Amino acid sequence: MNNGYRKILEILEKSSVTIFKEDNQLFKEKAAFTALLLQGLVHSPNKQNFIKIIKNLVSNLLNLQDPIYGFFIEKHSNYSEPSALVSALTGIALIDSMNFVDESTKKKVLSSLNRIKKFLIKQEINKGSYRKSLGFNYSIVNSNASITLFMILYYKITKKEAILTKVNDFINTLRNFTLNDGAITYGIYGQKYFIPSIYYHALTLNHLIRINLLIDSKKLNTYVHIYLKWIKLGYNSKGIKWEKSGFLFSTYLNQAYAFILAIKHIFRLDEKDNLSKIFRKNIFNGCLFRCDTVPGIIKRIKIGIHVGIKSSLSIKFKFINLLLFISYSLSLRFNIRTKPRVYKKNPIFKYFGIHSGVSPPINNRLDYMTTIESFCYLAIAFDLSTENALKL
Repeated sequence: MNNGYRKILEILEKSSVTIFKEDNQLFKEKAAFTALLLQGLVHSPNKQNFIKIIKNLVSNLLNLQDPIYGFFIEKHSNYSEPSALVSALTGIALIDSMNFVDESTKKKVLSSLNRIKKFLIKQEINKGSYRKSLGFNYSIVNSNASITLFMILYYKITKKEAILTKVNDFINTLRNFTLNDGAITYGIYGQKYFIPSIYYHALTLNHLIRINLLIDSKKLNTYVHIYLKWIKLGYNSKGIKWEKSGFLFSTYLNQAYAFILAIKHIFRLDEKDNLSKIFRKNIFNGCLFRCDTVPGIIKRIKIGIHVGIKSSLSIKFKFINLLLFISYSLSLRFNIRTKPRVYKKNPIFKYFGIHSGVSPPINNRLDYMTTIESFCYLAIAFDLSTENALKL
């Protein structure tokens, strides 16, 4: 492990544990926070120091599951709905933690996993594609990848061959989400957006890498390396090339650095680009700002226009779309700050009645979710890189 990566992992691990201790109620109410912290701790190089916390988190997750239908709730400021994505992430965390709990708890976990599996199967829209949540009836590739990772991990426990069919069905859908240059497209709200997102590309690739280590699939292995080639072109010595993205609401989100660093660590890619140092500049008192530091004014204008055009062209083209998306994109770029601010609905979108997403990146702040999720994926990559990377 290079020194920069190790230092970031140590800082975010300490902060994530501190967040748990100081805001314990959060981890009794929100499954996503709890599942991500649990995954991070069980994969941490210091995992043996966190046995008590791990057991506590497992207990919290078991209490958060719907006892009848098996789902977990995804909570945002704009909605709170049963979620296939959060249910899958929770299932993954519970499976990863099974070696840390007693036999009685392990039986409860197995029962929970079975209910999660049944719920997820009912969310399948087409072969290999699942609705993200009941509140948003659409299918996106990163959510499908999370669900498929749960399925393959569950198969390793139960050896039920029918589950493998679900995994292969998902692999066959990847061609629908892959652009000619190797980028993973992001589709939302029931439409196909032929648009790349560095954030979601890197997140999805992290899940695919882990699936690839658990299943013998030449097709998936080929996709992993296609996606790896694209992401390697998405950063340089100045940081992430955000202009390669076209999805407004994931541009500048700091977790993208963690997702890319995790990939680089697994594949043992060199650190000449200094991505670790750049990422660390976004950490303040151990906690991550939600958004990447915004470059100079010319760079802001360039990226804002570029991303706005990409976003507008991803749907059925209308000139008004072009103006709206460029205006909103520029608004996002110029309103990101390194100090907390209260988010107010963008006036352009408010005037035209356009919903601006559940988690608008205009509000930059020191953020628990950004910190914990980044720690989670960096810790998982640490575990995977110890010996499994030799299989990739």
